[in-house]
Amino acid sequence: MTYGFAISQQLVLFLYSLGFGFLLGVYYRLIMAFRKEISEKKTAYIIFDVFFCVSATILTFCFFLVYSDGQIRLISIFASVIGFIIYIFSADVFLKKLLHFPVKFLISSVKLLFLPLTFILRLLRKGNKRISEKIQVKKQNHKAEKKTKKRQIKNPKTHKSKIKENV
Repeated sequence: MTYGFAISQQLVLFLYSLGFGFLLGVYYRLIMAFRKEISEKKTAYIIFDVFFCVSATILTFCFFLVYSDGQIRLISIFASVIGFIIYIFSADVFLKKLLHFPVKFLISSVKLLFLPLTFILRLLRKGNKRISEKIQVKKQNHKAEKKTKKRQIKNPKTHKSKIKENV
């Protein structure tokens, strides 16, 4: 009776984990290329880093479900970290330069697809701004009319004289 994995299965899991760590490094570089093209602000760093951590955790969980029957092995976590470090020191420099243009092209094509939508939204925003300005002017006129009516009621002499003028 065998408990756990045999040595050959552990070696295969180790090698798969090395490859998975390497692929997580490629995934990290891809996300950071998008972040660099979208924004250089600190909030963008935080948002993209949190996105990477959450998605990498989900991917790692799925990896363990598929390749180690849901058992989390310290050796496979260690191998994933080693694979990530191998990626960082070997292929990261090349992939950083290589991903610049495809990511830029992808982002510009998405912007081009959404261009009609942004145009429509700008028109709606301008129309909404004009309508709100008209409403503000009407509110101000209405308030001014109320104030003049209150003044007329407080000063009955002026109110009576205006009534006589109107008649």
